[in-house]
This record gives sequence, C-alpha cells and structure tokens, in this order.
Amino acid sequence: MLKIQDKTAIVYQDQHLSYSALSQYIHCYSEAFKQYANHKKVIIFGENSFDWIFALYASFKNEAIAIPIDIQSSANEIKHIISDSQPDILFTSTAKRSFLETIVAEMQLELPILCKEDIDTKSVLEKPVSDFIPANKEDTALIIYTSGTTGAAKGVMLSYNNIIFNIHAVSQDVPIFTQERNTMVLLPLHHIFPLLGSLIAPLYTGQTIYIAGGLSGEAILHTLKEGKINLIIGVPRLYDT
Repeated sequence: MLKIQDKTAIVYQDQHLSYSALSQYIHCYSEAFKQYANHKKVIIFGENSFDWIFALYASFKNEAIAIPIDIQSSANEIKHIISDSQPDILFTSTAKRSFLETIVAEMQLELPILCKEDIDTKSVLEKPVSDFIPANKEDTALIIYTSGTTGAAKGVMLSYNNIIFNIHAVSQDVPIFTQERNTMVLLPLHHIFPLLGSLIAPLYTGQTIYIAGGLSGEAILHTLKEGKINLIIGVPRLYDT
C-alpha cells in the first residue's frame, strides 16, 4: 500500500492524509484493538470516513476478520449479523455508538464498542511506517453481508487471495487502476464493489482517493472538481440520478 510515502493517500473534508500518516494511524488503531484478548472479528459500522478506513486496515494488520455493515441497518438486522458472525469488537462512529450500545444491552452481550475517541493518537507521528503483508493469503480477510432480499442477510467470506486476484485483474491485466489516477469514494463501503473499487484497489496501486461529502449533486461536483477525479465507482441507479 505504501507506494509513495509522502504522496496524499486520502482527502476527506478538506483534510489531506499521506500514505505514511495513514500507516501510522492504522498502527494506533491496531494497538487499540490488541488490548482485547480476542480481536479476531471486528464489525465496522459507520459512515465513510478516515476512521472507517483506519479500522478496516487495523483489522487486516492484526490478522483479524473485518465485517463492514450497512450504516442504515435496522436494530434487528444488526442483531442478526452479531449473532451470526460472533464478533469480538464493534467499531462505530460517535453518532452511532449509543445505538449499538442499546442493541448489545438488549442482546445481553459483553462486547467492547469503540469509536475514534477511544483510540490514542496523541503520538501518532512517532509510530512506525510499515506496509501490511498478510501472513497467509488463504486466511479470511472480510465477511460481507448480502442485502437479504430473499431472507436474512448471509455472510460471504473473502480471503486475501480473493482480494488480490481482483486487484491484479484491474491494475495489471487491465490497467484501470494506476498510480496517476484519482478515485472518488461515493458509495457506502460496506458493499464489496465500492470497497474494492473505491478504496482497496486505489490505495494498493498508490492513488489518491477523495471521500465525497454525500450523494447530493453539489457534493459530487465539489469532489469531482477538487480531486480532478477520473475514476468513479458507481451503480446504474447512481448514474440515473
């Protein structure tokens, strides 16, 4: 992921984060997750943001399984995913913390719920800068839950090899993702298509990604202009609007 350490990796709300700083924040988050005896499955529940990305890569760094879920999920849908996936940690945004606390209490579970305020980043610039290399590429990296249109949502397990194969297909076999391009993060990252296409593949290939401030026309146009965007990951409904 660390193609050029000083290059901007992510832009969000007019804040620019370099690849080296991204690595250092990931280190802080991975240290926080390691404080718990069991940290092998991490649910990530929040809006697209710096913190969402830090939590994802911290899970990878700790060789844990990341489980991103839809920010618009109902309480019952979240209860189903928690029961089905048996997570060890829940990471969420500040705005959604009390919502998750209520759900966990109703389920009579003792699950740590973390948000960015719980992560010690005071000495972030002193943390080491290092890339992430999975020890075993056959290990499960992600569990992605389906939309549940034909019943309860089902978890789909994806290995590091699954992810790497897809990245190579669009960066080497067909060079869509190259270091010179800028990608806009627009769709929610809990879906595998935008997760790979607007986050993991761009960062893997050394791009700069720009997180849009929303799905409104104004927010999209602002991001397009600011980032000189030449890659957008979308679905037909997005382009229809």
